[in-house]
Amino acid sequence: HKHVLDDCRKMFESINIQSAEFSADYKDTSGRTYQEYLLDQDLTMTLVMGYSIQFRHRVATRWRELEEKATRPVCILPNFEDPPVAAIAWAE
Repeated sequence: HKHVLDDCRKMFESINIQSAEFSADYKDTSGRTYQEYLLDQDLTMTLVMGYSIQFRHRVATRWRELEEKATRPVCILPNFEDPPVAAIAWAE
């Protein structure tokens, strides 16, 4: 727990976020109180990716796939002002 909290603090510092925004207290069933950080999805993924080479690789691969997809031409509509082209398009 201590090491995860330390990693959270390092992450907050690296991306210039105030840790107090995410800090909370957790009370266990024995009544002991611990500090915890309530992270959103982006921060959780950022933290976890630091621990897992496999996860970092999956994210990098998916990112590349999305960038390649974004550079593909968008569906080009036919020229509906040209009657033969429009007729063929409507028939298809």
